[in-house]
Amino acid sequence: MPSLLVGQLPDEEYLELLPSLEMAEIPIKDIIHRQGEPIELDAAVAEELVAVPGKSLVAAMKDHMQPVALSLRAARRRTSPVPFPPVVSVPPVGCLFRRMKGTPCPKRGLAHHVLHTGGPMAAGSEIILDIWSDYVCPFCYLELPAIEAVQREYGTRLAANWHAFELRPDPVPTLDPDGEYLHTTWNRSVYPMAAERGMALRLPPVQPRSRQAFEAVFFAREQGRFDAMHLALFRAFFEDGRDIGRTDVLAALAGDCGLDGDALLEALAQERYTAAVVDDESQARRLGITGVPLTLVRAAGAPLASAVPVHGAVPVETLRAAVRHVEQLSG
Repeated sequence: MPSLLVGQLPDEEYLELLPSLEMAEIPIKDIIHRQGEPIELDAAVAEELVAVPGKSLVAAMKDHMQPVALSLRAARRRTSPVPFPPVVSVPPVGCLFRRMKGTPCPKRGLAHHVLHTGGPMAAGSEIILDIWSDYVCPFCYLELPAIEAVQREYGTRLAANWHAFELRPDPVPTLDPDGEYLHTTWNRSVYPMAAERGMALRLPPVQPRSRQAFEAVFFAREQGRFDAMHLALFRAFFEDGRDIGRTDVLAALAGDCGLDGDALLEALAQERYTAAVVDDESQARRLGITGVPLTLVRAAGAPLASAVPVHGAVPVETLRAAVRHVEQLSG
């Protein structure tokens, strides 16, 4: 069977071409995606990486167009071991929240943009994780332990830069806290994943906007308390059901994290950090990012366009493998 490098033709032409290559109805679990070159994996590895039973490639392409290389599984034909490329370019169902329709996002993905700067990084870091997330996305919270585990393993050799991504920016309507969509998503995906990872999440009774929560965490970063505020926001929303869209709640959380709540309220009133949040989201649009969590793994100094993308709340083993893969490429 032929392999196809996505990125050489317009996206729409691929949707017409794929059936002729007999790829249209092949489940994604039998296809591995890697930006820049075709790669073949045995079935067991592919199934670990992309567990979307029965979903066809064409359906996935329609949902998540991004320049990646596609190759059919060829385990029966292979006689030599296959290098392990840990890149997943189509996220598992329920493990990635997409921006609501009506919010502008470009169709093109990482290969069409070249950016040479990310967020702040620790001096001497060798690997950079650039993570786009939202404080109202449960899968972003569920991915936090995996990211923290890799950070502990690598110490100062790895820096994690968290970036703002509002799933429902004003004026996009927020979700109904008691609507069928949220209950279905939580029962099918969030609760099972939380139980598997030993985390105590519950469906919040409110669905706030997250703009000011991001501004609050930028304030905390400036005061050297980013990690504390970052975790506090996730816990407040997903464990305690607090409305993190309210400034009084944000001020109280800031105080719990050793910050000056009144100073935060003043900063929010003056919109002191609004531009920083908007800049993060503009960068996401330039990169073609449409859903979170999204982690870009790259060597220090490398452009974001060359990063290895890891979509969704993946197991720590998958994230660790992506980091090691980047190490090997840069080493």
